[in-house]
Amino acid sequence: MKTVFKAAALAAVMGLGTVTGAAAQDKVALGVFSFPSLSNTTGDLIKGKHLDTANGLDVSTVAFGSPGAEYAGLAKGEINLAVLSPFQLAKMQSDGLPVALYGTLIGLANIQVVTRNPEVKTFMDLKGRGLAATVAFSEYQYVEVYGRKMGLELRKDTNLVDATTALAQAQLAAGRVDAAVLWEPSATQAMRAMPDLRVILRGDDAWKAVSGGPGWDVVLSIDSNWAKAHGSVVPRIVKMYQDYQNVLMNTPDEADKIITSGEYVSKGLPAGSIAEAVRAKRLVADVHPSWDPATNKALWQILQIGVDYKEMAALPSRDAVINENPAK
Repeated sequence: MKTVFKAAALAAVMGLGTVTGAAAQDKVALGVFSFPSLSNTTGDLIKGKHLDTANGLDVSTVAFGSPGAEYAGLAKGEINLAVLSPFQLAKMQSDGLPVALYGTLIGLANIQVVTRNPEVKTFMDLKGRGLAATVAFSEYQYVEVYGRKMGLELRKDTNLVDATTALAQAQLAAGRVDAAVLWEPSATQAMRAMPDLRVILRGDDAWKAVSGGPGWDVVLSIDSNWAKAHGSVVPRIVKMYQDYQNVLMNTPDEADKIITSGEYVSKGLPAGSIAEAVRAKRLVADVHPSWDPATNKALWQILQIGVDYKEMAALPSRDAVINENPAK
């Protein structure tokens, strides 16, 4: 008994915890994709750097072949966590699905409107020209909001081509469109393939022109029923993502090595592409809990702007965002 007591006391002093405490990890299922996506980088670093166990969590990743399949998985309880746009989350919540926003993740500098056409010098030069974009995704929606702010209705005033990022790059390379809306990791890949590619609009600049404040391309989303039952776990999940931010932003080469290794979630990303995007400030992780007062205000502003600029029919209910620390 004395030996056991001494071992436990030594572990406590050294901050190691007991064997029982070390094994008590809260299990969480995270939705990822079977194709290149920024959301996959979270799974890469969480598992590659053991950011989950460092926060008393045991994260498993569940891959989906499309965003729609992931949304369905979240609705059915197959996963607890997902990375969504604020607009998509609000739509799901308004449709009665159990989902809530609990933190921010990736800033809007991630979105780039790019061109190879020397005659296209500004975003407004796109009037009457070809633009490739994935119109169902939030990245296009943010650009569309900016266009409406500036008096350019993209669906009417441009020759809009609905395209995946891969198809948009091919259209640019072939000269079939004048510009494209891209985001990481596709933006860096396109810039590597087409050295004459120029950025005519960054997502964060566009959003500041609309809102005057910060915004995020994608946010942290959670099964709201699960969150209510595991309130004390949610702040630790936020902390895990803040650790992700620290690794990605402060040690981009190490993060790149893990993400592009192919050993975790992401597959087929070129070595150096993540570090390049971070150093170019196109990929900016910016994680804050949704109950932080300033962050909470900015998140509700995003949703209100979505309504004002016709990307959403109406504001979701208050429980679409976790407004108070669920651990209290």
